[in-house]
Amino acid sequence: MSITTHHAHRRKRPVYLPVLLFALLFVALGCRPLSTQVAGPPTPSPTAAAAVGPGGATTGTRPPTPPSVPGSTTATPSTTAGVPVPTASAKPVPPVPTGGSTTVVAGVRGRVQVRNNTVVTDQGTLLRAGTLWYLNYSSGASQVLWAREAATGDAFWTTLKANNLNAVRVAVSFNEAAESPTMAQITAYLDKIIAKADAHGMYVMIDYHSALAADANEQYTIERLRTFWSTIAPRYANRTNVLYELYNEPVTWRPADYTAQNIADQKEIYRLIRSKAPDTHTVILSFAVPANYGADSPPTMLSIASQFDGVVDWSKTSVGFHAYWETSSQPWVKLKASYPVICTEFMGPAGVVAEATSFDGSRWTAEVFERQGISWVGWNITDTENDISTILPDLRKDATSKSYWWKADQGA
Repeated sequence: MSITTHHAHRRKRPVYLPVLLFALLFVALGCRPLSTQVAGPPTPSPTAAAAVGPGGATTGTRPPTPPSVPGSTTATPSTTAGVPVPTASAKPVPPVPTGGSTTVVAGVRGRVQVRNNTVVTDQGTLLRAGTLWYLNYSSGASQVLWAREAATGDAFWTTLKANNLNAVRVAVSFNEAAESPTMAQITAYLDKIIAKADAHGMYVMIDYHSALAADANEQYTIERLRTFWSTIAPRYANRTNVLYELYNEPVTWRPADYTAQNIADQKEIYRLIRSKAPDTHTVILSFAVPANYGADSPPTMLSIASQFDGVVDWSKTSVGFHAYWETSSQPWVKLKASYPVICTEFMGPAGVVAEATSFDGSRWTAEVFERQGISWVGWNITDTENDISTILPDLRKDATSKSYWWKADQGA
């Protein structure tokens, strides 16, 4: 068959077929322009890309929201006086690497907040914490051994949850004594503790705690503070269940003993922490005793705190104080009227433990804090296996009998 014959006998294409095919394609694409349907790979968000820099250090923007996990749920945020209250997510979170990496991940708990001039959880509840010692005091062997067990076992955390506690303050010393841990040991330990706390829905306060507390001539050295926070601040900057305490009892012992140099040092280290952890709540000043020998005469905690106006961001900063040696809560009541506060140490019960002080006639100062709406950390309620099994139950019995026992928050 010739070429001419072949073309002559080929069936002609209906003229309506191209029109029909185009119409079907147009409907299949949802009647939208092709430019919106066909696209290349998505462009990374500039904010997400900038959230974590080399080595996991933050670069000034919030980390991207973790991807959702099938089967996970997040409670609808509630409000308090029109302010949204972030709620804890049920999404699992990978643990902090323990091999010295600076890569960090956001925790299950949202960051603490400042409300009613105290520090509260992501649920708006008070922080109620015990203490662990990561200090190589020769006299504190039982505390150190218990702290190490808490990093690997679950008994500590189970007991905290059973008593409706939601945080732990980890007292850490660094090169302040011959037997103090190295920075590598400190970070390895904190990695484990923070991961444990996160798994149990709890917060961790990292407290730089000098081993020279008995030496008023060398309560701290600014060089060690710089070294410590230059490493710690960025390492846990993205851990939303972590907050920092700049320095435990930087001055011995009362507000009147703070010098201009002490205040300048606090401001310097605060700026250092903020430059490396812009969103992490930081406790400053940490007064060892709340007043000057029974009188709230100047300089007071309030007058010293006022010197930080314009330096600190009070939405992410609080003034720490310890409830020792005095008997009236009025000094911290006056402070709370103007600045966010948190008690990061007290002991109890008064009349039983030698160092414990009765404030406002209370047997346990926790009663005063609960009635005043102030977050607190007990020094001797969880620091040893003996204390957590004897002292903590005493606090619970007192709180239950006097109707100041607290409820568990939604994360713990």
